[in-house]
Amino acid sequence: MSVSRGEEARAEITLFREGELPRGFVAIGGGAFIGQGDPLVRDAQPAMILSIDDFLIGRDPVTCAEWEFYLEALSREDPALVTSVAPRETTKSPIAWPEEGKSFRVPTAEWLASAPADVRARDWKLRNVSEHWRADWPLVGIPWVEALRHARWRSLREGRLFTLAHDMQWEKAARGTDGRSFPWGRHFDGSFCNTVQSHSGPPGPSGVDAFPKDESPWGVRGMAGNVSDWCLDQPIAERPGVVAIRGGRWTQSEGEARCCHKSAAPAIDAWYTQGFRLAAAVRIPIEVKPVAP
Repeated sequence: MSVSRGEEARAEITLFREGELPRGFVAIGGGAFIGQGDPLVRDAQPAMILSIDDFLIGRDPVTCAEWEFYLEALSREDPALVTSVAPRETTKSPIAWPEEGKSFRVPTAEWLASAPADVRARDWKLRNVSEHWRADWPLVGIPWVEALRHARWRSLREGRLFTLAHDMQWEKAARGTDGRSFPWGRHFDGSFCNTVQSHSGPPGPSGVDAFPKDESPWGVRGMAGNVSDWCLDQPIAERPGVVAIRGGRWTQSEGEARCCHKSAAPAIDAWYTQGFRLAAAVRIPIEVKPVAP
């Protein structure tokens, strides 16, 4: 909550029972926050006060290790889907992970060391990246439609509603309530988040814990750099099928790291700097009425 001098404010706070939050999720408190209004972001909307209900969001984007687990589960539950949800550098690129059995594996240096010779012979590294894939990298190369399919799969598996964040939910999770420019405050520091200004050598993805200062007031990480996130909504009515994208990337600079920055892409596209993080409903109220005999 942000309260100006001489202003009074009242807040209702949701308290959570032990074990109620899914592992790896952060609670974003309901109420008002300052949205948009950054003069240094091209096409930013004027500053506005928005009110959003409580919601949950992943502290980190979905990782390669989590997606490998998902693919392994799908290989048993719905084998016909596995190939269509394997990561690709771009929409029309070959699958970016090697096949093993009925699933696919993250091509880490450790996994490749014991892989068959024909698998090792192929260059599995991500485009323009000198390092092999890592299990703790954010997942990339998944279109929006498959991110939502994963949310549905997890919802059915765990018995609660998972989805993607609306882009203004994402902004609140990134900047808190006070209208700051970056998750950590008002001034940019290239060492705080994974952008092109963060490396002495070639830029590339990093593990989700590699930049702990890229953290919002709520404790959400990786929103100014590393990979950007698909959001739930289609922000441009005149462009159906185009979906909001939020967050900075390891290929971009300070301007894209600002919390107000947003872009968009077709929902069917995949890209090697584009990932996603899940959001979840806090509680879904259900009114139970007795059935008349």
